[in-house]
Amino acid sequence: MGGLGGILEVAEQVFGVPFGADSIIGEERQDADQFIGEVNYDLPDPPTPKEVIEASGGPGVESRPDRLDLDGLAYLLLERRELDPFQLGRMLKQHDFTHAVLALLDGEPLDEWGLRDRMARFGYAWARTARENPRLALEALSRFVALLSAARDPASDERRPRPLLHIEAHLWVRPVSRVLRGVGAAPEFRWYEDERTAARKAALGAAPQEEAEGRDSADWPSGDSRRGDQPCRPAGPADRARSRARQP
Repeated sequence: MGGLGGILEVAEQVFGVPFGADSIIGEERQDADQFIGEVNYDLPDPPTPKEVIEASGGPGVESRPDRLDLDGLAYLLLERRELDPFQLGRMLKQHDFTHAVLALLDGEPLDEWGLRDRMARFGYAWARTARENPRLALEALSRFVALLSAARDPASDERRPRPLLHIEAHLWVRPVSRVLRGVGAAPEFRWYEDERTAARKAALGAAPQEEAEGRDSADWPSGDSRRGDQPCRPAGPADRARSRARQP
């Protein structure tokens, strides 16, 4: 099965009735260049992951969302405070970093490992951080995505506001069956015969003391990447030409 015919066939199998071709609702997508338009290079240079963390509330905000400071992050990127969502959307569309992030995400669903691999080839200081401290890079990226989700399309208005971008995040929860719990000084568990657990621990390189302290610690997030020998390469025109941005 493939294309529209495959979609119609699956729908018929699920619901037991035939569907016509007019039952399919499609969408039009823009790439990053079409969506962003002209970049304003008078705006501040793209921040480093550590600068993003510092400006948006510091380490540990993920466990204390009330401390998240998106206004501080907007000031770091745009040198403006107390922007309304429409002003924020207008200025973010002009920032080169927004273009680079859209090129990085490429309009595709990515898991944690996929994001790390792409950021290891990202430009600016992000590539090096993604290789040396991937947890820090991922948290910084998530805070910038949170800022994007707060912005509104400047072409819309307050009566019918539209998001600047459709931000989608999915959390997959595995059933807690077949769990092995370890007896020791620090609590631990692993899935029965799950080889990915050992690979993940080796990749993150997290110390037992850090794991025991939890995310409320004032220490910076840390962890080693899987492929520390990957070269750093800024995102070039070919990368951006392949980018896709999902517009409302």
